[in-house]
Amino acid sequence: LQPPAELAFAIPNGARGKLVTAVALHPDVWQKPESGGCEFYVRVDGRVAFVLGIDPIRVPTDRRWHEITLDVPENVNGRHEVTLETKPIGPIDFRWALWREPKFLGMDSTEAPAPARTIAPALFNAQSP
Repeated sequence: LQPPAELAFAIPNGARGKLVTAVALHPDVWQKPESGGCEFYVRVDGRVAFVLGIDPIRVPTDRRWHEITLDVPENVNGRHEVTLETKPIGPIDFRWALWREPKFLGMDSTEAPAPARTIAPALFNAQSP
């Protein structure tokens, strides 16, 4: 989601569970001084559940996937509304924000969260972002 951007979707189940994903900026921007950082927001059922700002140009330790696991309480309306949003920090060039495999795991799910992965330029081809 190239900032600023927003993606909203519904989970047709109001059960409590976990929302699992990860965020990063594409490795192609890590060495571009004209690139800026990005703030990632997750809202669940109208409430801000997570905010993270990353800036791999100025903070080299941000050059990785940032894992996110959020507890989601039951929603008596029978569904969850989720919004993923990106906002720019600094310059607007070369800011390719990535979200990795967002999943909702109900408390009765036997599926484990995706294992952590290291992000590296070699993992992406020239067609990515």
